[in-house]
Amino acid sequence: MDNSEISTTRSGNTYVDKKYIQESLNLNLEYLIDTDRVELLNIIRSWGSSGFIFVCPFPDNNNPEITQSYSIYGRNQSNSIEYVLFSLYRASLDIQSW
Repeated sequence: MDNSEISTTRSGNTYVDKKYIQESLNLNLEYLIDTDRVELLNIIRSWGSSGFIFVCPFPDNNNPEITQSYSIYGRNQSNSIEYVLFSLYRASLDIQSW
C-alpha cells in the first residue's frame, strides 16, 4: 500500500508527498517444509509472535533481484497459530512490513 499524497496547486502543478510503502505477505504454514516450520515456530517462541522476522521465499536463488523483490521484513499481524493435530497446521502468518 502506497501512502503517498498527491496534491494539485491552483495553478495546476502536481506535487507528490512521498510516504512509506507498506507491503504484506500471507505465509501459509501448511506449505513450509518441516525443518523450516520448526525453525519459524522456534523463532516465534523465542521472540513472540509480534517480533520482527525476515522471510525470503527463495534463499538459494542466485538472482539478487528476485531475492530482493520477494523478501519481506516485518511483524506478524495474526494473533494465533492453531494446531489441528501434531505436525498438521491450519494457520498462516500475515506479515506486514514496517
